[in-house]
Amino acid sequence: MLLLNLFTVWSIDPKTKLGISLDANAYSGASRYRNPHLTYRQFEAAFRGLEALGFLKVTNPGYQFKATGEGQVTRVVGTEKLGLLLQEETQLSPIDVVPSPTRETILLRDNSGRMVEYDDTEDTTRMRNNLGRINHVLRQNWPDIEISRDEWVNLQERLEAKEDRVPIDLGSRYLSRIFNNNSFLMGGRFYGGWWQNVPSDLRPYIRINGKLTVEIDYSSIHPRMLFAMEGLEAPDDPYDIGLDPRFREVVKQTFNALINASTNRINPVSSFDADAIGMSWPEFKKVVRQAFAPIAKYFGTGEGIRLQRVDSDILEKVLVYFAERGIPCLPIHDSVIMHHGYTDELEAVMTQAFEEVTGIAGKVKGTLSVQRAREARGNPDGAWDIEDVLRPDPSFRDYDDRLAAWHRKGWGKA
Repeated sequence: MLLLNLFTVWSIDPKTKLGISLDANAYSGASRYRNPHLTYRQFEAAFRGLEALGFLKVTNPGYQFKATGEGQVTRVVGTEKLGLLLQEETQLSPIDVVPSPTRETILLRDNSGRMVEYDDTEDTTRMRNNLGRINHVLRQNWPDIEISRDEWVNLQERLEAKEDRVPIDLGSRYLSRIFNNNSFLMGGRFYGGWWQNVPSDLRPYIRINGKLTVEIDYSSIHPRMLFAMEGLEAPDDPYDIGLDPRFREVVKQTFNALINASTNRINPVSSFDADAIGMSWPEFKKVVRQAFAPIAKYFGTGEGIRLQRVDSDILEKVLVYFAERGIPCLPIHDSVIMHHGYTDELEAVMTQAFEEVTGIAGKVKGTLSVQRAREARGNPDGAWDIEDVLRPDPSFRDYDDRLAAWHRKGWGKA
């Protein structure tokens, strides 16, 4: 386990750090979140041995403040010696690293974000079984992103610069549902897929088994739910409140911040620019509240996290529908990425699932993926011949090698 995790972060970027707990208490006790086959004595022996042999290096020792309980686990990196050994001697690649099918997938957190224990119910058992079917299909297929080596490095640097994003690990294609605030009525969205960290401008380059994809998402899902709860029909575009179309995104972010917050006192959202909009943050927030007056009573109540349980149940229906047919779907909260050939069926299934759960008609919109070959070869408008099509592009070698390895190993045929 330690070797595979070190290889994984080394494959992402040799500078990527791996968090490891050296607290013996983390390896004991009867917890649904702990690997029962992994003991501290075994783990520490392997850790110290790899460190002594020069295969891993501690970059940041772990610590914990007794007064507050806050701290950080030990951070390590895999050395070049280890990376080259595993890559050259074993020919290991990211497609070989698959998650354990027995690990816990229904996660419950408290108000501080810490994992808490719970007793299973009929609902949690059903959700876990559904996730088992969904993850089984994901393990048998290979989602990837068709970008060049330079673009890959740039993407990882972009993600490392953001506090709410993590580097892309292509082996992370195993989903969990995370519930919040000690309640299975709050949250429940699907997490764990690497594609969820890809910025929107690069998502059109996501592939499944080398095939082009489509992303279909629910349009204005939470405003539509809240209007329905009040017995009202939502506007065609709830985020169009009469301002310049350039500010639609800041309206959307402000609305989401207001329904997710437990008070009406929220900080300016990341896209807010007082000079561009021509009003202060308090003034802008007031305009947004007035535009959503029929549902403004939900602002500052934390209703957003309760709505996440509803939208995650909707998405579960969609994912299970396709999983039962062996077709992989890549969820991103309120959207789904899958093979573009299923576009019409996906739209129909998503619309039906929304109506089954909420009782109102849903609205979806789609974005097709794009072909990279033309722009990669610097010939966006010119005619191709067969040699152009078949000639490999060296800048995309990493992607091509992974896809070839996937087909060569016969994955997806089980």
